[in-house]
Amino acid sequence: SAPEHTKKELTLAGSPKYFSPQLLSAFRKGNQKKLMNPFKSDVFSFGLIILELGTLEIPEKSKKQEDWESNIRRCVRRFKRKYLEFLEEGPQQEEFLEFVNMIRDCLEIDEEDRPDFIDLFYNKA
Repeated sequence: SAPEHTKKELTLAGSPKYFSPQLLSAFRKGNQKKLMNPFKSDVFSFGLIILELGTLEIPEKSKKQEDWESNIRRCVRRFKRKYLEFLEEGPQQEEFLEFVNMIRDCLEIDEEDRPDFIDLFYNKA
């Protein structure tokens, strides 16, 4: 469980298209405020934006967590296939596969399993 000091009560704002599962759930229920880790929610949105830039699509959201996860995995695989063949074998492909894994980590449905930006950029160095 995340330390309590990382959780904030948020007023829902922004585009539901890029909401994390936690924000989307609160939005659908009509909650005006939600206690959650805003940094991890932003990481999910970041992952969606990167995936959309690379594939020109966003994984279809679903009320069923398994379906949404499946849609995310499908889009990540499509992203990987689209670019991997254009890279030289060796370091280029290895770096790209690390990037794909980072996107996959960003798009973890479970907030507890999702990194925040510090995890993404500093702990991976």
